[in-house]
Amino acid sequence: VRLRNDGIRPLTAAPWRYLLSGNPVATETDPVVPRVVAGALVAEELLTLQPGEELLRVDEVELPPGLAPGTWRLGVRAEIVGDLAPADNARAPWPVELVPAAAQLQVVHLPDALAGAQYLYALADTVPGAARFVSASLPPGLALSESGLLSGTPSQPGTYALALVLEVGAVRSPVTAVLRVLPPTALLAVATPSLPVVARLGTYSWALSASGGVAPYRWGLVEGTLPDGLLLSEAGRISGRTSAEEGSRALRLRVADAAGTVAERTLALRVVGEGALLITSVSPPVAQAGVEYAADLVAERVGGGGLEGPLAWRKVAGELPPGLEMQGFGGSLLVRGTPLQAGLFAVTFEVEDGKGRSDQAAVVFQVLSHAGWLRTEFVPARPGAPASGQITGPAGARAFRLVGGALPEGVTLDAAGRLAGTVSPEARPGLYPVTVVAVDGLGGALLGGGAFEVLGETPAPDAGGCAAAPGAVGWGLAAWLLCVTTRGQRRLRRT
Repeated sequence: VRLRNDGIRPLTAAPWRYLLSGNPVATETDPVVPRVVAGALVAEELLTLQPGEELLRVDEVELPPGLAPGTWRLGVRAEIVGDLAPADNARAPWPVELVPAAAQLQVVHLPDALAGAQYLYALADTVPGAARFVSASLPPGLALSESGLLSGTPSQPGTYALALVLEVGAVRSPVTAVLRVLPPTALLAVATPSLPVVARLGTYSWALSASGGVAPYRWGLVEGTLPDGLLLSEAGRISGRTSAEEGSRALRLRVADAAGTVAERTLALRVVGEGALLITSVSPPVAQAGVEYAADLVAERVGGGGLEGPLAWRKVAGELPPGLEMQGFGGSLLVRGTPLQAGLFAVTFEVEDGKGRSDQAAVVFQVLSHAGWLRTEFVPARPGAPASGQITGPAGARAFRLVGGALPEGVTLDAAGRLAGTVSPEARPGLYPVTVVAVDGLGGALLGGGAFEVLGETPAPDAGGCAAAPGAVGWGLAAWLLCVTTRGQRRLRRT
């Protein structure tokens, strides 16, 4: 808003507030619209302006509950004493479109889609039957029904900002959604880093794991043979009991997903005899950067029996994730700390007992980045007006950039997440959906979407200038006037 003293006297410590009116004039009987300041609601504040001085500000306000859907008008009123009569009032120039609760949807972060695979997602399970989606910009291969069912087979990988319009009766509400269409190749992988050893004459059971692709998975053995008595199920479990001689063998394993994509990996399977020293618990839990973490490896003897101490634990290959450290406690090795970097870290550990028996195990630590979404706050603007807006994320978010959609000509996004520039006078009114990525403080990726709105023509004013309402007492030459102008801001769009 822009507040200006058009009178000839100073305005000193005058209480003022936002009001919501059903007509272009805000009166003292209209409901107060409080501002949101540091999470608290503030109904009014004191204003001081010299003659001719103006104040430009942006406020976040909270509309009173229980308002009927429709078009309201937001205005400003100052409590002025002296030469002005109490009946004097201010104008309410901002139209506010209040839609029914059923027509309001937050930004939708859709589940990832896979190029070439069927996709099905219900956008509006809670929207009443009277609501319908009337338009959308969608990736190639997808369609949106009026009931909000997004379906089809996307054909082009990429990150898309979807501009949707939800209609409830005569009210239309824009909805922004973000959808990633991932390529089918290089996503599916055998996630099992190594196989636990097989104790001769002991019962064995181990489930293989895969990542990416489209579940369910089907497993098979491409090269090599399992020890006699062990079987691999299509679901990926190796199980059974073997009497095979001690030794190691290579197995080429293949996994196929529901989309027909395949991935392979060669793993070693070792058969050991009774009394051998083994490292167990070789599949540590997944860690998250910045979150305290602990995992342990345990040494034991095949067939049971006590360990021959002392046990010595060593790291013989690879590096732990930064922030983690090793602590040996007899038969266990504890890996703990707070990981500082996301990624996959392969480490080989060795344990040796007092009799010189030893074992090695390859362990992969997976550290995920902070899961987070970006938040966009774009201020609608008219053609020829300056652009304003900010994209925010978790602490340390940086390197903001557009990866989908386009802003109006003349508007840019800098690396700090700020909009800059001036909307081109030739810009077409409407929504401009965009997708934005950034990097968090721990190196992880952040994703968000929003829509910048270019407003249409300004409606004709109900009366010229800033004036009192009909029937109000005249202001005279000695009076001063608080004037409110729209400056191209109809509403603040938050996504």
